Amino acid sequence: VMNKTMSAAMKSKGCKLIVPRYMSASPIVEHTVIENPLDQLKSLSKSRNLCDKDGFRKEDNHWAFVLSMSGDGSSSETKAPILRTVNFQRISENGIDFIMKNRGYASNSLFVKDKQVSFLHTFGKYKAGEKVEQWRATGYCKPLKLKEVIDHLPEYTVVEMVASVRANKEGDERADMDISHFMELIQETRNDLANREISMLELEEAVRAWRFVPKQMEKMVGGPGQIMWDRREWVKEDNVWKEPDQLMPF
Repeated sequence: VMNKTMSAAMKSKGCKLIVPRYMSASPIVEHTVIENPLDQLKSLSKSRNLCDKDGFRKEDNHWAFVLSMSGDGSSSETKAPILRTVNFQRISENGIDFIMKNRGYASNSLFVKDKQVSFLHTFGKYKAGEKVEQWRATGYCKPLKLKEVIDHLPEYTVVEMVASVRANKEGDERADMDISHFMELIQETRNDLANREISMLELEEAVRAWRFVPKQMEKMVGGPGQIMWDRREWVKEDNVWKEPDQLMPF
């Protein structure tokens, strides 16, 4: 602290007292920036050429994850959970976007209030000289407008979803459907999509877009050459990610 006598002497000589910023009485507050685990997963996926800089899946890439959820509450509690493998369409700081066929049992069950969903994504191989990376999460899914992802959807996925809804409209039970006829429907749908003869209304009737919003995420990395798994967990509280904890690998 500057001596008061020295300060007074300087003023008496007409000197201007300049207090350096580092001597300011105001405390300097440092804010720790906590990385969003979704941003980390996006960055890793981009480095692996799975998505572009905006998080959209690159064309013809296999980039998938698994969703697990309970039923819609109308069935027996002993029934096995629903399990689906779906493609990433986009990953952002807000969540992971994907699509499902409309009118599907799994897709319908996501509308149940407070539905909890489990997520699993793996990359790599657990073998000598390599490592496997596993991402696990829990959260919920919220519906998206299809137009947010429609321009990035693979043609073959859209074709089969639209064709299946067209087949359902013919009234036959799935077990009674003729396979060769369904193949004709798929080819017809493919031609219609190529000629832009499928309306947005029909697309929305067949395809439903969702966003998985995690509330908790884990990242585990390990391999045969590693002493133990490196396991970290992020938890979101009041919509803010907390500092990750390093967990025991078991």
